[in-house]
Amino acid sequence: MEPTTLGVPQDRLRALQHGIGRVLAGTMDEEGFKPLRLSVGGHRQRGGAGYMLRIRVPGGRLSVNQWLAAADVAAAHAKTRRVHVTLRQDLQLYDLDLEGLGAAVASLRRGALTTYASGGNTLRNITCAALADLGPGLPFDPYPYAVALSARLSRTAYFGALPRKFKIGFSGTGTEAAQAWLNDLGFSARMKDGHRGFRAMAGGGLGASPQNALELFDFLPADELGPWAEAVLDYFREASPRDQPAANRFKHILRAQGVAKVRAEVERRRAGRPPDRAPSPSAPPTGACLWVEAPQGDLNPDQMKGLGAAVKAAGLDGMRLTFDQRIVVPGVDPDRSEGLLQAAREWGLSAFLGRREAPVVVCAGPDTCNRGLVHSRELARALGREGVALPVELHISGCQNGCSQHLISPVGLQGTVQGSSKGRIPAYVLRVGLPTTEMGLEFGPALATLPARRVPLVLRTLVDAWRGQTGGRGEFHLWLHEQGRPGVESILSTIPAGPAEEVRCDWGSDRPFEVALGGSECH
Repeated sequence: MEPTTLGVPQDRLRALQHGIGRVLAGTMDEEGFKPLRLSVGGHRQRGGAGYMLRIRVPGGRLSVNQWLAAADVAAAHAKTRRVHVTLRQDLQLYDLDLEGLGAAVASLRRGALTTYASGGNTLRNITCAALADLGPGLPFDPYPYAVALSARLSRTAYFGALPRKFKIGFSGTGTEAAQAWLNDLGFSARMKDGHRGFRAMAGGGLGASPQNALELFDFLPADELGPWAEAVLDYFREASPRDQPAANRFKHILRAQGVAKVRAEVERRRAGRPPDRAPSPSAPPTGACLWVEAPQGDLNPDQMKGLGAAVKAAGLDGMRLTFDQRIVVPGVDPDRSEGLLQAAREWGLSAFLGRREAPVVVCAGPDTCNRGLVHSRELARALGREGVALPVELHISGCQNGCSQHLISPVGLQGTVQGSSKGRIPAYVLRVGLPTTEMGLEFGPALATLPARRVPLVLRTLVDAWRGQTGGRGEFHLWLHEQGRPGVESILSTIPAGPAEEVRCDWGSDRPFEVALGGSECH
C-alpha cells in the first residue's frame, strides 16, 4: 500500500501565513499566534530559539520521494540542518525562523507530507509497528488499517480540537508489541472464524502516572475499527473534565468510569456510523531489511538525500521509521546490498542487514524541549565518548514525561532532580524493564537514583559485575531485575565517592545546575 498523508487543510495554511504576517507587522503577539502554529505542527523551542516543525508519518512509512521532500525542506529552512526521528514515527525539523515556518509547511504539503495536528490537543500521529508485515505471529499487516483510520478520523470535526492529546497505535510482535498497551487506544491484529479483526485496548500511557492499557474488546471486526474509534473520541470529548486538564487523558477517564461503562457508552455512540471499507491489501516485501542508525535519532539533509538516492537507485521505494529512532528499508536483495551499505557509510551512517539492538535511544531533552530537566542528549554523548555500552538497549529521558519510553525499555534512565543543602543536583532514576506479554506491560521498577555525572561510571560498574557473576551469559536487564534495589545498591556501594562539586553540574555544562522549565507544547 502506498504511503499516504492527511494534508494540511488549505484554510489552516492560509491562517498560518496570515498570522505570520501579523506577527511580523507587530499586530499579533506570540500568545495569539500560538494556536495557529500548533494546529500545523509548529512548536516554540526552548528559550524562544526558533521553531520546531513536526511532520506526521501515518503508520511510520514513507515513499522515497516523501523522504527526499523532507530532506529538501530541511535543507532550505532548518538553520541547524537537523532532522530528528521520533519514537512516534514522526520527523522533526529544528531552528526554523518565522518566515521559514510558513514556507516549510507549504513546501511539505506540495511534497505529499503533512504537519497537520501534530501537536497540542489533537489526535496525534497514528503509529504502526515497522515490521508488522514481516515479523512472525501476526495474521495480517495492520498498516493499511492504520492509514485508513488516520484518513477517516481526519475528516471528523474534532480531529484537531480535543480536550487533550490522544494517541493511537497498532502493534506488531516481539519488541514492537508494547505499542498496543501504551496508547490511549491500541490495536493488535488477530483472526476469528476466518475474519480479520483487532484486540482493542484502551487507557494506556507513560509519563508521570504510567498505566497499562485495559482490554475493551477481545475481538473487534476490522470493518468496525473506524466507527468504533470515532465513538471513543466522541465519548472522550464528552466525558473529559474541561476544568481539570491534568485529568483529561483517556487513561484517567477510563479508570474513573470503569471498563463496563465506557464499553457501553462507546457501543451506544457507535450505532448508525457507517462501517469501514476493507483497505487494499499489499504483499509484504521479500528479501532482507536494511537497518540504518542515526546517532540520537538525528540526520542532516545531506545524509537523507544520499540514503534516499541509494535506495532509489536500488529500485526500492519504501522507508520505515521504527519505535527506536531508526530507519528500515525492506525488500533488499542480500546479494546486491553492498551498494546500499557502502552509501550509508559514506554519509556517516551505521547500516546493516538484519535487526540489532539500538545502543541508545534518547529524547530531545532541554536542548530544545521546554519540559526537559536534565541534558539527556549530552549524557548519551558522554557515554559514547567514554566507551560505555550496555549489552541491551538503553533509553534516556530528560524528565518524567518519558518521551524515550524509558519505562518499557530493557534499561531506562529517567531525568530528575535531587536536592541537597548546597543546591539541586541533576540526576537520573535507573529503571529496568521486562518483556511485554499477552497480559500487557510491566513498567520498570526503580533501582537507584544517580547523579547525572556518575551515570557512566555506574553503568560500567554494573556491566562489570554482571560479567563477573555470569561470565556475560544471560540477559543483562533480567540479571539487574533479579538483583533488585538491594543488590544494585550493594554493587554501587563499592564505588569510591568522588568530589562533591563533581556532581553539581550537568553534562554539557561547567556551571552549577539550575532548573529552568517552560510551558509544554508538544507532549
